[in-house]
Amino acid sequence: MDREYSHRCQISSIQYNKKIMGQFHQLSVKDIQNVTDHSVQVFLDIPDDLKATFKFKAGQYVTFKINLEGNDIRRDYSICSSPTSGTLSVAIKIVEGGIFSTYANKKLKKNDVVEVSAPKGRFIFEPAQVLSRSLVAYAAGSGITPILGIIKTLLAEEPKSNFLLVYGNKTPKSAMFLNEISALKQTYPEKFQIQLYI
Repeated sequence: MDREYSHRCQISSIQYNKKIMGQFHQLSVKDIQNVTDHSVQVFLDIPDDLKATFKFKAGQYVTFKINLEGNDIRRDYSICSSPTSGTLSVAIKIVEGGIFSTYANKKLKKNDVVEVSAPKGRFIFEPAQVLSRSLVAYAAGSGITPILGIIKTLLAEEPKSNFLLVYGNKTPKSAMFLNEISALKQTYPEKFQIQLYI
């Protein structure tokens, strides 16, 4: 490979990466709900012309970008809704010293506009109705967020499969989505098992 061709390839690669990194879309906050005393669930309003762009698979994440005090802040958050739910939501837990997580929990409100990337990530679950399998997931704290979307997807879309969740938290009060997880257990008693460690 000659140097000129190699140099052109490097420039093209840099331009492509910049283009991918710069693809953010302005979305309105459809709703925001408290999950625990230190975490919120943010529901995004996806307009019709962006529904294809924001189509996602269970386990993927989106990147938020905001400007706070003149600084561009970017943070990745896993999608906790299921692809067939008709919603796209993320859960954000306050991190000590976390600029964006504190902003999201203390100041972000319904109808605010945020910049969000298209869904991405390879930690995905793709259901198949013909399969019969047993999945086990271990989660602690906010690590439940991508797992929750996967659980919902399997339970709703793989009738022959089952799921075991091993979920650890410091206290029941700090456990994110504990009520929703318990409700799933009641809905799918034969398919969904929980081992909760507090």
